[in-house]
Amino acid sequence: MLKNYNVNGCLKAPGLTIGSGGKTTFAYANTFRVIANGYISDDVTAADAPALTTAKDKNGDTPGNLAIDYERAYTLLASVNKDTGAATFSLAASDDFAENHVWKIDDINWGNSANNDSHKVVVGFCIISNTTNAFVPGTTALDAAGVTVRYYDNIVALFS
Repeated sequence: MLKNYNVNGCLKAPGLTIGSGGKTTFAYANTFRVIANGYISDDVTAADAPALTTAKDKNGDTPGNLAIDYERAYTLLASVNKDTGAATFSLAASDDFAENHVWKIDDINWGNSANNDSHKVVVGFCIISNTTNAFVPGTTALDAAGVTVRYYDNIVALFS
């Protein structure tokens, strides 16, 4: 049985937001640490998340374009190197849902067993809604006309 301190999560809000440069990905804007598989990471400083084109869906495939009037969630995951304390990030993608979908907890892809994601922490996720043109991951900017993105941080509260 896990003890009450053996949890996975962020020790401070990562501050998920739109990425820099071409704005084709999202970023974490704050300095934070994660607990993953019992290890606490070194400080993670503000940076862009991995490219959306690296995300894997529940079948281990990279999702294609997001059609007009559809939504998709991208989950940012982190693992901690047990020897160095460095955090490494990856992405998981949900199925596509019709726009204005009422999201349920089961709709989010919290990680894939093929990627050993059960040992990673969920840093947060973003939901991308597309209303105008086909959204092309890695090409379409997250602030493009007709694209709406909602960001959600995953924060752990530790109690003794």
